[in-house]
Amino acid sequence: MKFHPTKQHWLAISLVKQLRFADRAEIMGSSFDAHILILDFSDSQLINLAYDLISPVEVTSFVFHPEHEKIIMGGCINGQVIVWDLSSNEHRVGGIRDKSEDLDNGMEDDDEKS
Repeated sequence: MKFHPTKQHWLAISLVKQLRFADRAEIMGSSFDAHILILDFSDSQLINLAYDLISPVEVTSFVFHPEHEKIIMGGCINGQVIVWDLSSNEHRVGGIRDKSEDLDNGMEDDDEKS
């Protein structure tokens, strides 16, 4: 679980199955979807799912790149490293967008037009 380095309202969590060692050893090498979810807490009334990062293997650790805030690197349980680029819309959950990005790109929020 990690907060984004510059967007303090974003929290990323890796979902890992809680298995006994024997059960984990039995499924080792199997491929199934694992997820890192990025939750947006900017709305005090509602927690939004901003991104769903999918990996074919469980991600046991991850970090936001220290210089490129849109890059996340994850360490998989099998030793592989996976990289996601949040600037791609591929991982963004439909309908959710970061308003600060819109303002950076010259787009106005509907509330700010009036």
